[in-house]
Amino acid sequence: MLKPLLADLARNLRAGLRLAFFLRVTRLDFRIGVPALVVLLLLSAVVDVGIDFVRYGEGGAFSWLGVAGETYAAGAVLLVSALLASLFGQPALALALPTVVFASYPPIQALHVAPALAERWLPAGGALSGWQDEALLAWTIAVFVRAVAVALAPVRPLRWPRAMLGALALLAPLWFGSTFAPDVPWWRADGADDGAAYGYPNPASEAVMEVQKVLLDEALAGLDEARAGVTDLYFIAFAAGESDALRSDVLSAVEVMDERWATDGRSVALVNHRGSVLEQPMATMSNLRETLAELQQVLDPNEDVVMLYVAGKGAPGGSVEVALPPFALVPLTPPGVRRMLDDAGVRWRIIVVTACYSGAWLEALAGDTTLVMTATDAQSAGAGCTLGSDGTAFGKALFGGGMTEAETVDGAFELARKLVAGEAARTGEAAAGAPQMVIGPAMAGKLQELERGRAARRASRSV
Repeated sequence: MLKPLLADLARNLRAGLRLAFFLRVTRLDFRIGVPALVVLLLLSAVVDVGIDFVRYGEGGAFSWLGVAGETYAAGAVLLVSALLASLFGQPALALALPTVVFASYPPIQALHVAPALAERWLPAGGALSGWQDEALLAWTIAVFVRAVAVALAPVRPLRWPRAMLGALALLAPLWFGSTFAPDVPWWRADGADDGAAYGYPNPASEAVMEVQKVLLDEALAGLDEARAGVTDLYFIAFAAGESDALRSDVLSAVEVMDERWATDGRSVALVNHRGSVLEQPMATMSNLRETLAELQQVLDPNEDVVMLYVAGKGAPGGSVEVALPPFALVPLTPPGVRRMLDDAGVRWRIIVVTACYSGAWLEALAGDTTLVMTATDAQSAGAGCTLGSDGTAFGKALFGGGMTEAETVDGAFELARKLVAGEAARTGEAAAGAPQMVIGPAMAGKLQELERGRAARRASRSV
């Protein structure tokens, strides 16, 4: 019994590989039947467990809630396949299509985990994430179109239009699955909290999504325009994780910058926390991109400075996890953020990243008109990325100490570094991975303009 099933599985996977890599293949190359499909579904689940372990397993915990996402994906493909079989008048399609799809899907699943592996094993592995999402999307669409074409009985005049229609029908419920069903990974970061016990609303509910549109629109509409002849500072704070500590960290930073560095009316907080989904826009790549696009409309790129503060959980290679279950959110990567800043025409940049391994951002974003601060170096999970009850060690030191007390940005960093080192010595933490900073030559002059403005404001308040 087992041997025939394994033989059918091997045959289907060989045919699926040929389909995924655009080699010649027909429906006759697949072994189609209920037992073969069940084995493919089980294999897909096992592969997903492995992928989630690579992403979150070290220091994480296995979660049976991953069954929900797996069941939804399989059910959606089976249901859409049955509907397409009825629509096209091909009953055999109901079983053939899911078999072909799941046989050809493992290569796409493998690409999902490639950036995480590269970040661990290759010095510049984080660069993969800059193009991975677009490449993966294009490949997935092409594979699904071909899968439908192969599964269809030959109807030459309409085969490819039907294939494209079928692929879109299959992909739509998968792309928007987090709106209808939980999308919780099989492995989750240890201590991650889904927020349900606190009565928070589901971020994927329709009511929350409608409110989110309004919150982001209002936040961006409230941004003040640049003032002629004045170097204005615009501040974006990005709380990438779902913990209370990261929310507190980011909101405290906004408060300090608004009060001490005159970003009131020029600051935006993007926060991932169930308790904030009706109050602040979510911290997502899409919202960050839209925020930068709006800044492009209100600031003077030759005069004004944009400061981006990112607080979250880092990984080797520099990527920062962006998490708010049940959404499957794209992580922030140094190349990805640099590209967004370039696309938005932001010339003068201050980037602050408080996450483990964040030193990888230094080389990726350094430039003549850029300042980059990181909580640690690229090789370490140093004391600066320690997450306490009210924020990260470096975030608290920089905004609660440095940006509050020091007269200059450089002085603020030096004070923050001393505070982090002092706290590490007090608690006995390793001294490796100290906070880092790189300032471009032109940015050094621009900082003096910001600092003169701050000094003038302080002097006027003291009169």
